[in-house]
Amino acid sequence: AYEIMMNKKTLLIFFLIVIVGKFAYSQDDFVGAGRALRFDGVDDYVDLGDIYDDIALPITISVWIYVDPTNDAFSLPIIDSQENSLEYNGFTFLASTVPHVAITYGDGEGGNHPAYRRTKSAYFDSFAARWLNITAIMRGASDMDIYLNGTNIGGVYDGTSKFPLNSDSPSEVAKIGHHFSNGIHHRFKVMMADLRIWNRSFSQDLV
Repeated sequence: AYEIMMNKKTLLIFFLIVIVGKFAYSQDDFVGAGRALRFDGVDDYVDLGDIYDDIALPITISVWIYVDPTNDAFSLPIIDSQENSLEYNGFTFLASTVPHVAITYGDGEGGNHPAYRRTKSAYFDSFAARWLNITAIMRGASDMDIYLNGTNIGGVYDGTSKFPLNSDSPSEVAKIGHHFSNGIHHRFKVMMADLRIWNRSFSQDLV
């Protein structure tokens, strides 16, 4: 894939972020747009501002990622809609070198405790140094799906909140490639392309 080098001041030009009712289909092992962003895991991220302060479930998130197998960064944040909050709120989509994929949301009632969030995580065999398409769908506290290259890979729930997603935090901003949680900064150290967000739930036929 053609790579676009970036830092936190780079304008979001070739990176597609949408929240409209547009269909998307899985691809075998290549990035649809032919372009990608490389994050260095040190200080690269994209600041989207406070564009998700009024979002509610359901949502569908899809992205292509390429993780180097030698990557030693355990947590790989893809997008966090309410970054830097002391409370769990908004939604977070992340991967890790375990490897696994997780989607989580916060209820805005508190932080640093699973009682204030709800998460679903799914595990798989290997990143295998290739492009992968991952998609997460959140409809409710016990109604989430995670797909790898168009296949539902199951997963387990964590966190005990039964409250809905809370995103009313105007002082917080959405960030791609960076996540701050419990006093720790997590940074994305992979390549990423075609991040898309819809304000509706996809069926498996559309993933």
